[in-house]
Amino acid sequence: MLKATAAAALTLTGTTASATPSSGTSRPPSDVVRTDKGFVRGTVTDTTRTFQGIPYARAARWSPPAAQPAWHGVRAATAPGAACAQSGEIPVRGPESFTEDCLFLNVTTPRTPSASGPRPVVVWLHGGDHEDGTGSAYGAQRLADQGGVVVVTPNFPLGAFGYPGDSNLGLQDQQAALRRVRRNAAAFGGDRDNVTLFGQSGGARSACAHLVAPTSAGLFDRAILQSGPCLDEGETRGTDRAAREKARFAAHVDGPLDQASTRELVAADDRFDAGGKEIRYGPTYGTRLLPRTPRQAFATGRFNRVPVLTGVNRDEETFRAS
Repeated sequence: MLKATAAAALTLTGTTASATPSSGTSRPPSDVVRTDKGFVRGTVTDTTRTFQGIPYARAARWSPPAAQPAWHGVRAATAPGAACAQSGEIPVRGPESFTEDCLFLNVTTPRTPSASGPRPVVVWLHGGDHEDGTGSAYGAQRLADQGGVVVVTPNFPLGAFGYPGDSNLGLQDQQAALRRVRRNAAAFGGDRDNVTLFGQSGGARSACAHLVAPTSAGLFDRAILQSGPCLDEGETRGTDRAAREKARFAAHVDGPLDQASTRELVAADDRFDAGGKEIRYGPTYGTRLLPRTPRQAFATGRFNRVPVLTGVNRDEETFRAS
């Protein structure tokens, strides 16, 4: 899947920077980078540098992302951060997880500096119907090395944690990640003014939402949508539908939602699905964050005007038949 995405990303970002270091450069690539919140130490291979599990915001249940405090010393960034809470029902998407402290991102860059200036940056929003998945499940080494780009793969809250009612918290966390990308792209050799947002399935529907969210304006410069049609009204949630689904979900939880454990809420999601009335999690329109549906926004010209490439994966969902 990423092979196709790499080609699409390179089409949008234009001529990529050479992976050849500038003349006279003999210093080995550093495994330490200084971010706006502190130093991180990653892993250097023959082709790439990778920094994993970098926190981009602080999480609190059903609350907007809070600023990540700075840390002292050098933070280890050699392993992914925790995946956001999910059942792990579809292992190909993401692992079982019962933590809400999951707002981490991973950065992969070519091993050597570019001879022609900062590299394009691509931010990958993983798929999984807004219920499963994690950024670290998608290896970015080939895309970074062969594409000559800086690849960022964030986690963001899923299911009832990311889209309870009409809050759109998952999108708010993605916005927080994009703001951190703008602030720190240069530290990793990236161009803060050349950021492509791309995703597949639920990730593509999230990217579509950012195309029409007024508060996402200026957070990215291009978009790629894979297997997530932007104008599919069947995938669009309004506030009435979101409220009904939240109430039906709450009926599967013993006691107040805010007092339930993470494990109980994940289990309630599973019971809800087993009941045959599946919640279609994801962006909710008619809200402050998303005042108009994509169809309305495009029809009236009130959307974020950036180049967009859209397509469909050839073998989408074939793993379900195996």
